[in-house]
Amino acid sequence: MPRNEILKALGIAILTTVLVLLVIAAQAATYISGTVKDQGGRPVKGAIVTLTDRQLGRATSVYTGSDGSFKILDVKPGPYDLRVRRVGYTDLEQSAVSITGKTPEMKLHNEHSG
Repeated sequence: MPRNEILKALGIAILTTVLVLLVIAAQAATYISGTVKDQGGRPVKGAIVTLTDRQLGRATSVYTGSDGSFKILDVKPGPYDLRVRRVGYTDLEQSAVSITGKTPEMKLHNEHSG
């Protein structure tokens, strides 16, 4: 086999391997981010955002920042339950949130409890 053909075949094999690894990495994990605001549109600082994997039962919780934002890393595609809790506010729950390969931006509105 001539040298040019060997180099061409090797280049195609390397390119194919890199593309497959990129596709696997893109599907393997993502993150979700969002903002928790009250009814007046003000950020809710210190809310606990919990994302529970419906298939594995594994939960991950984070606190919202001073601007009401949150980010949960390493989220694999699949169905999740999302819960937002904060003292003085009504709990917010969303069931069967579907996480795909895209990174969703969520805006959640919480009501003051009475």
